[in-house]
Amino acid sequence: MVVTASPDEPVTSTAYIPTDQLPRAVMTRADGDEFVLRIEVPERSEYVTGLSGRLELGARGMLFWYHEPTTQIFWMRNTHFDLAIAFVDEGGTILEILLMEAESLNTRRPDELYRYAIEAPVDWFEERGIGTGDRAVLDFEIPDWLRG
Repeated sequence: MVVTASPDEPVTSTAYIPTDQLPRAVMTRADGDEFVLRIEVPERSEYVTGLSGRLELGARGMLFWYHEPTTQIFWMRNTHFDLAIAFVDEGGTILEILLMEAESLNTRRPDELYRYAIEAPVDWFEERGIGTGDRAVLDFEIPDWLRG
């Protein structure tokens, strides 16, 4: 599936990549059960756009990867559906999952420093029983252009 975008709003260059061609993030619960989420990996210059401008998301998410642990904030400007964001430390442990309300301009971030964030459909983590303390591993190498 390719996402549907608004003709009046910008979207990231990754929006039109078919879902089955996207890289994988593998989430592992404490009981060992694994779940795969296909994720877009946008250029850092597109982080401000994120998943905004889309009319639907489908079964995909987006990665925000940082060189060093960070406290970068997130908001939902021009994002037309609710999301969940898993904040992950350098070792792959999920520190916190925040629910984000569509169109909200409120800024949010976890209480702890994190290395990367994975945005997903609002109920994706909850439906799979994935939470704080579980693992999120990127099943691909971070591209050189993102490592900067």
